[in-house]
Amino acid sequence: MIDFTLSAYELLLDSIRSAGYRSFTMKEWMENGGSEYVVIRHDVDRRAGNALSTARLEKTKGIKATYYFRMTKGSFKEDIIRQISEMGHEIGYHYEDLSRNNGNYENAMADFKSNLGKLRSIAEISTIAMHGKPSSGINNLDMWKNCDCSEFGLTGEAYLTPDYSDVYYFSDTGRSWKGKTKTNYRDLTGGLNDDNVRSTADLVNFIRREKPGKIVIMTHPERWNGTFTGYSYYLLRDSAINLAKTILRPVINHR
Repeated sequence: MIDFTLSAYELLLDSIRSAGYRSFTMKEWMENGGSEYVVIRHDVDRRAGNALSTARLEKTKGIKATYYFRMTKGSFKEDIIRQISEMGHEIGYHYEDLSRNNGNYENAMADFKSNLGKLRSIAEISTIAMHGKPSSGINNLDMWKNCDCSEFGLTGEAYLTPDYSDVYYFSDTGRSWKGKTKTNYRDLTGGLNDDNVRSTADLVNFIRREKPGKIVIMTHPERWNGTFTGYSYYLLRDSAINLAKTILRPVINHR
């Protein structure tokens, strides 16, 4: 199976359905929890149109997901955000205000408040997730060292609020579902993982075989394409970025 295509993603959704999981949005998970569920979270770094495709596919499968949007040209598309919200999916803010302000806390908080307001003019926003910004030595989670996101009327932050200690967490960061890699700087939760799960086919088989009680799946929709051109472009792009991350990591870690 060619990985990171819409067909591969559909197989993943089908495995979730056949395993009988109840799907939660991040907001629902933070507020209610449960003993057996799946939470699907999407970080829309760019190409919002791809997020619309995955959202439609999830809608046909009866699965709810959470979509975090950046305030960038490729991600912040009002019409697409509105359409995804109207399908019943959760919309959240994929913030990077601290790194964009070079670590200036006051400016970052002012931008965060402004950007959150722009998103809230389109859809209800209850949860947020930091953008890892691999080229920066600044961790956007540091925004919450001196205050809590609840001060902005938010339920929680995807990395800080939930307890992942008994949850299987799988992310496609670095174009692999493997938990610890040289190309994954900050998409870490402390959750459970399986080192044998690297491809989507591996993840599908893991879900079918193990049926873990609690599972969170995080994707970047730009990576999941329904055309050969889109697939080929992101295969080459991810390969180049992974090489750059491997080179930059020692520099960033010593800043």
